[in-house]
Amino acid sequence: ALQWDVRLISSNASIFNRSGSVIVKNANAISETLLRFFKDHASQNPLPTLIELAHSDIKTGSSDDDDGD
Repeated sequence: ALQWDVRLISSNASIFNRSGSVIVKNANAISETLLRFFKDHASQNPLPTLIELAHSDIKTGSSDDDDGD
């Protein structure tokens, strides 16, 4: 359920903002960071991932496999 909500952030940003806008890019970076953080149970700090993704051209859905969390 939480993963679905996180994906909704990117989806809504894409629906209600211009493709490639700062809002869409940041929403994608935040969503992807959270999805990776949920998967990596050893990680205690998602900030390095967020910084890396914020400076890359990331698209939504690269962490699509939902394990039902």
